[in-house]
Parts: sequence; structure tokens; C-alpha cells
Amino acid sequence: MDIHLKEKMSENMEIVIPKISREKIDLFESYYDEISRWKMKMNLTSLHGWELVRKLFIESLLFSKLFNPISKICILDIGTGAGFPGLPLKIVFNDIKLHLIEKDRKKISFLENLTARLKLNDITLHKTRIEEFISNIDYPDHFNLILSRAISLPESVISKFCSLLKDDGLYIRKQCSEPGDKLKFKTIKLDNPWNKNDPYFYEAIGVDELK
Repeated sequence: MDIHLKEKMSENMEIVIPKISREKIDLFESYYDEISRWKMKMNLTSLHGWELVRKLFIESLLFSKLFNPISKICILDIGTGAGFPGLPLKIVFNDIKLHLIEKDRKKISFLENLTARLKLNDITLHKTRIEEFISNIDYPDHFNLILSRAISLPESVISKFCSLLKDDGLYIRKQCSEPGDKLKFKTIKLDNPWNKNDPYFYEAIGVDELK
């Protein structure tokens, strides 16, 4: 990562996470460099430069606006790919206990290398499909949060993995949006998640302040 991109990343991350430390910015720089290195031999993402920083790092951190990340909570990130949104949240909020689901073996290898290089702990990688994870998991009422950034699941599957949430748990998914729209997240509470009278709580988080 060149110095100008790092400065822009740091400046914009401070908008989302005030007083983010220089050490954490350095970890994001290492994360970016690892993605760039591994992209030459596998399909991690087509994004690069500022678009990668904004759409993967900063948008992942915006998830934290919808829950309290200070307490030690357990998060399940489904279809994490190159670690989004779970790993950026883990970098900033180190007390998080994180589970990452990814079916692609090469991406799991990338995540194993990355978490070791960044010296992140309390992370469990699951090389499996979401449906298989639900069928075989021994974590009933285990997760405070289930997050997804880039996948859309049918209601039947969402209803099943909501059983993995604690009583006050929450499922948060990034909403697809048109260019120029504000970033939107869909949140589903465990209690009666498919109540058609009040199905979802939408939270629009603007990225207009980003520079």
C-alpha cells in the first residue's frame, strides 16, 4: 500500500471509528498487502486501491454502528470470502470471538495465513457450506450476531441459522444498493423474524462524509 492510500484510509477510518490507533491502521495496511499478493494467484476480489479500502474495509466497519462492539461477543460471519466483514471488525474490536464460514479451500488457506500474520486470536475458520454448517453445528443459542456482506439467502435458510442466535441475537446483512445510494443494512431479530407486519428494521448509514 502506498503512503497516499494509507493516509486516505486512515483519515476515513477515523470518521467511522474515532481515535482508531496507528497500530490498527498498520494491521489494515498488512491486510491490504496480503490481499494484493494473493490476488496474483487466486480470485479474492476484483477491487483494488481506494475501492478495495472503501468497499471492503470501511463498509465492514460500518456494521459496528448497528450493535455494541465493546463487550465480548461471539460473531458468525457467513460467506466471508477474504474475511469480510468479520476480520476488519476483529482488528478494531479485538475482544470479539469470531467464526468465519467459507466453502472455498483456497480462501480458507488465505485466511489461515492472514490471521497468523496479523496475530489475531479467538478466530475459528469453518470450511463448509452454510447449509452443512447449520446441520452439523453444536452451537445452539451460541452467537450474539450473524453477519453477511456479499450473499443473499432464502428465508428458509435464514430461519434455520437464526436458531443459532442467543435470545437477544441479531442477524445483519448488507443490502445491495444502486450507485449513489446510501449503504443499507437489513437487521433481523430472533423473535418472530418473518413477521410480515413489521418484517425488517432498516438502517441507512451514509458514507457521504468519506473523503
